[in-house]
Amino acid sequence: MMEKMTVLVVTPEGVFFDGEAFLAEFCGSEGKMGIYPRHSPLLAEVAEGELIIHGDGPEKRALAGPGFARILPDSLTILAGKAEWS
Repeated sequence: MMEKMTVLVVTPEGVFFDGEAFLAEFCGSEGKMGIYPRHSPLLAEVAEGELIIHGDGPEKRALAGPGFARILPDSLTILAGKAEWS
Protein backbone atom coordinates (compact mmCIF):
# COMPACT_ATOMS: atom_id res chain seq x y z
CA MET A 1 0.00 0.00 0.00
CA MET A 2 1.36 3.40 -0.96
CA GLU A 3 1.88 6.06 1.68
CA LYS A 4 -0.63 8.91 1.47
CA MET A 5 -0.92 12.53 2.53
CA THR A 6 -3.89 14.78 3.20
CA VAL A 7 -4.72 17.18 0.36
CA LEU A 8 -6.92 20.21 1.04
CA VAL A 9 -7.87 22.73 -1.66
CA VAL A 10 -9.73 25.82 -0.50
CA THR A 11 -11.19 28.66 -2.60
CA PRO A 12 -13.06 31.80 -1.55
CA GLU A 13 -16.28 29.78 -2.04
CA GLY A 14 -15.19 27.09 0.47
CA VAL A 15 -13.55 23.67 0.51
CA PHE A 16 -13.08 22.42 -3.05
CA PHE A 17 -11.35 19.13 -2.20
CA ASP A 18 -10.49 17.36 1.06
CA GLY A 19 -9.04 13.88 0.77
CA GLU A 20 -5.95 11.69 0.58
CA ALA A 21 -3.45 11.22 -2.22
CA PHE A 22 -0.11 9.57 -2.87
CA LEU A 23 0.82 12.32 -5.39
CA ALA A 24 -0.49 15.79 -6.20
CA GLU A 25 0.69 17.85 -9.16
CA PHE A 26 0.11 21.56 -9.69
CA CYS A 27 1.55 24.50 -11.61
CA GLY A 28 3.95 26.54 -9.52
CA SER A 29 5.41 29.91 -10.44
CA GLU A 30 8.62 28.14 -11.54
CA GLY A 31 6.91 25.28 -13.39
CA LYS A 32 5.04 22.06 -12.65
CA MET A 33 5.45 20.63 -9.13
CA GLY A 34 4.83 17.06 -7.99
CA ILE A 35 4.34 16.53 -4.26
CA TYR A 36 4.66 13.15 -2.56
CA PRO A 37 4.20 12.26 1.13
CA ARG A 38 7.25 13.10 3.28
CA HIS A 39 8.10 16.17 1.17
CA SER A 40 10.22 18.77 2.93
CA PRO A 41 8.22 21.71 4.32
CA LEU A 42 7.78 24.41 1.70
CA LEU A 43 5.62 27.41 0.80
CA ALA A 44 5.06 27.81 -2.94
CA GLU A 45 3.20 30.12 -5.27
CA VAL A 46 0.50 28.38 -7.31
CA ALA A 47 0.06 29.57 -10.88
CA GLU A 48 -3.24 29.13 -12.67
CA GLY A 49 -3.19 25.72 -14.33
CA GLU A 50 -3.91 22.03 -13.99
CA LEU A 51 -4.15 20.32 -10.61
CA ILE A 52 -3.96 16.51 -10.66
CA ILE A 53 -4.66 14.47 -7.53
CA HIS A 54 -3.58 10.82 -7.59
CA GLY A 55 -5.30 8.70 -4.95
CA ASP A 56 -7.47 5.63 -4.80
CA GLY A 57 -9.49 5.25 -7.96
CA PRO A 58 -9.17 7.43 -11.05
CA GLU A 59 -7.05 10.57 -10.85
CA LYS A 60 -8.91 13.80 -10.25
CA ARG A 61 -8.18 16.75 -12.56
CA ALA A 62 -9.07 20.39 -12.01
CA LEU A 63 -8.07 23.86 -13.10
CA ALA A 64 -6.90 25.83 -10.05
CA GLY A 65 -5.08 29.00 -9.08
CA PRO A 66 -3.64 31.43 -8.67
CA GLY A 67 -2.80 31.08 -5.01
CA PHE A 68 -0.38 29.56 -2.52
CA ALA A 69 0.53 26.05 -1.36
CA ARG A 70 1.71 24.95 2.08
CA ILE A 71 3.57 21.67 1.84
CA LEU A 72 4.29 19.60 4.95
CA PRO A 73 5.51 15.98 5.20
CA ASP A 74 1.98 14.68 5.77
CA SER A 75 -0.17 17.28 3.97
CA LEU A 76 -0.62 19.69 1.08
CA THR A 77 -2.90 22.70 1.47
CA ILE A 78 -3.66 24.89 -1.55
CA LEU A 79 -5.39 28.24 -1.15
CA ALA A 80 -6.60 29.07 -4.65
CA GLY A 81 -8.45 32.04 -6.10
CA LYS A 82 -10.61 29.59 -8.04
CA ALA A 83 -10.89 25.88 -8.82
CA GLU A 84 -13.15 23.82 -11.06
CA TRP A 85 -13.14 20.18 -12.09
CA SER A 86 -12.06 19.57 -15.67
